[in-house]
Amino acid sequence: MPYPEAAKRAEVEGSVTIAYTLDVDGRVVEARVQKSSGPTREHKLLDRATLDATLTCRGRAGTVDGRAERSAGTVTYHWRLTD
Repeated sequence: MPYPEAAKRAEVEGSVTIAYTLDVDGRVVEARVQKSSGPTREHKLLDRATLDATLTCRGRAGTVDGRAERSAGTVTYHWRLTD
């Protein structure tokens, strides 16, 4: 996912944790920022980019007795500037 330009210019880095829910087909149907990358406006850009990317992901739903069920999880994305 591309680094938000304003965050890059401000040289902001951080880690965002997203909590999400998958439906039985493996689509992300709910997602929220569980832990922000930081307090600034530029950090919020990193949070939003991570949240938007998570909402486009697909996964494999959990199963109970062999049947797909809604499932939940978290993912942490680390934003780091590199040369």
